[in-house]
Amino acid sequence: MAAFSISSFRSALAGGVHANLFKFSLTFEDTISAVTDADANFVTNFSALGKSGAIPAMTLGIIEVPFRGRRAKIPGDRSFGEWTATFINTADQKFRAGFEAWATYIASNNYDETDGVISEKSDTDYKCTIQIDQLGDDGEALRTYKLISAFPTEISAIDLSYDTVDAIEEFSVTFQYSYFELE
Repeated sequence: MAAFSISSFRSALAGGVHANLFKFSLTFEDTISAVTDADANFVTNFSALGKSGAIPAMTLGIIEVPFRGRRAKIPGDRSFGEWTATFINTADQKFRAGFEAWATYIASNNYDETDGVISEKSDTDYKCTIQIDQLGDDGEALRTYKLISAFPTEISAIDLSYDTVDAIEEFSVTFQYSYFELE
């Protein structure tokens, strides 16, 4: 067994990955006019105004099979939780308005006035791919996660207070997605 030393620890760490080096990006599966009407630069601002987020979580389910008084555990299906990111609010409010328009679009049904039929939207009408890049010190992506078929499910409140000074407004958006891919 090798003796522990700080130099062996530092060499194994290899500098580590800095939690503040990341980039978000967004690609819509189809054009969502409600979002693009709210702010023509919504997709660009998604990356620029992203303040914090997380590497997505994954859970592997367990199936317990009873066998002679004991339980054998076998792996089940993978599930993917929600993903939340925090964004800086802009003075013109257009960036938040883009999220609000997107959520409103998802919640509304397509109503055909000629025959009065409400039709459901297809998945590509409102979903996107969110890319999360972990960056190295040189700005190059070390690892990339792509959240497939993502859409917002919650836009947080923005707290207002006379007591708050020297702070910029921020809000969080929670997304659901089907799965993620690694690159």
